[in-house]
Amino acid sequence: MTTTGTRTSCLLAAERAAQLLTTDEVAHCWEDESVLPGMSVGELAGHLARSILQVEWFLDGPVVGVETVSPVHYYARLMGTDVPGSAFNVGVRARSEETAAAGPSVVAEQARATCAPEPPTPRRHVTGSPFGPHRKSRSTETSGSLALPGRHASPADAHTAESGNHGPMPMPPIIIHAPTPSGGRIVTVHAKGRDERLGLAHSDHDVIVFLADAGLLDPERVLDNPAVVTWEGAEAHSYEPA
Repeated sequence: MTTTGTRTSCLLAAERAAQLLTTDEVAHCWEDESVLPGMSVGELAGHLARSILQVEWFLDGPVVGVETVSPVHYYARLMGTDVPGSAFNVGVRARSEETAAAGPSVVAEQARATCAPEPPTPRRHVTGSPFGPHRKSRSTETSGSLALPGRHASPADAHTAESGNHGPMPMPPIIIHAPTPSGGRIVTVHAKGRDERLGLAHSDHDVIVFLADAGLLDPERVLDNPAVVTWEGAEAHSYEPA
């Protein structure tokens, strides 16, 4: 699975979990014992919510004097996962109880807010344009947009563009992913060996804004060019929930 595929799967799983946490059935049974001994439904819901909330907590937290490990190595190092009274499991239950203490409506709202669609602007500008010779020229830049030197290129023939004596340079593939359960489609571009997420679009206008901010000239002209843009999982130009 590609990096983009992994990210998309993670977002979809988080949205499904958030939807479960907002159901009346969960709220009504909040204080009841769950299928896991020693944990109420609320505490189990709190544990599920933390799997969503912790992503931002960890990303925003400081990283000081610690070794960076992959998720596989992280979980491989855990000890006592199958012993209910281990320090690890006691800690899990304590943190889940702390989260659940806020009540079902608060926990549900926190999870829902974390999975909320992004505004119709990228969360950050792409560092350097992924579009190379297809990007905006300095003469076409406006105040506040990316300063991307290069010649003016039109995407009329958007699949390729001449680059000196090196022959045609392919346009980086743009993917409009399948709609999420809450609506909107993730937009990514693959360039320089990696997938760059541009944002969550709820309309063609959002897609155009993302591509323009990433440096592509006249992005509205490539949306229906299958050599450049791939619409996955649903009809082109459709942004309704999956």
